[in-house]
Amino acid sequence: MLATPAESAPSELQLPLSFGVLDVAAQPVAAAPPPVAARPSKPVLRSQVSRSLAASLSKKKLGTVDRSFLRLVPYHVFDFEAHLLVDGSLDAEVRRGRMAVDAAQKRVAEWTHALEVGDVPSEGADVDEKKVRVSEQEAAQILKQELVKIVTRDVVMEEDADEWSVVVKKKVSLGPNDVRLNPLGTFWLPIWRVSGKDGAVEIDAASGAIVFEEALAPRGDSQLL
Repeated sequence: MLATPAESAPSELQLPLSFGVLDVAAQPVAAAPPPVAARPSKPVLRSQVSRSLAASLSKKKLGTVDRSFLRLVPYHVFDFEAHLLVDGSLDAEVRRGRMAVDAAQKRVAEWTHALEVGDVPSEGADVDEKKVRVSEQEAAQILKQELVKIVTRDVVMEEDADEWSVVVKKKVSLGPNDVRLNPLGTFWLPIWRVSGKDGAVEIDAASGAIVFEEALAPRGDSQLL
């Protein structure tokens, strides 16, 4: 008869250290990164005026500043070349320049801004982006009609006859076909609107020029709008 082996107490299962429960110390939460200026989805002109600078400039007009926001206004920009011909003369004068059409309100304006784009300088302020309501083709027709009005003028010329000379006025005529336009694209102009209890001021952020002032109430000091 075979002897039954003696029963032994169950041994405790030993796990390698790699399988043990590790006591991991809590990691510190990383600080939130500083806000980054929004990259524009459209070509926004490079800003030279920050939100704080706009508020500082406006205080001279308003006294106190209650609110500020950034408005983005679209412009169709063109280089133009106009050929002027004086009635009765074969001499032509060529005039060149750069102008733009406000694509939201159909207004024609001379254009002096450099076509350099950058970030949207909102600095946490609300942004009011105006919609394009005028196509580039429509803007070209509006600009041609305006240029005809601008450069059509009277000039004084001296005409020689057989025995005398006389000074007469002659019309410098210009038709739409005498204007050549080179479209440069659509650009959004950033404008700060800063308001207070005494009114509002709008500042071209690309140039720093004050483009609009509105007085809501007279002030007691000499700094009136």
